[in-house]
Amino acid sequence: MLNDYEKARIVVLDKNNSFAALHEQCKLSISRLKFCRANPDSLKKANWEAVNRLANMYDSQNQKKGFFNEK
Repeated sequence: MLNDYEKARIVVLDKNNSFAALHEQCKLSISRLKFCRANPDSLKKANWEAVNRLANMYDSQNQKKGFFNEK
């Protein structure tokens, strides 16, 4: 099971997610998101609320695709 940081990292690194969509979801600036994509470990220093919003985006995306299996 992934923690919120790992989920957020996956979402930021996924190039199918536009910076505009990520910004809308987590409220981090686009320049910060570009920096996070280039330096994923920088998410460890990001605002917890932003990381949590990105993690929720991961959960939402994977639930729609049928990969999220809750037991």
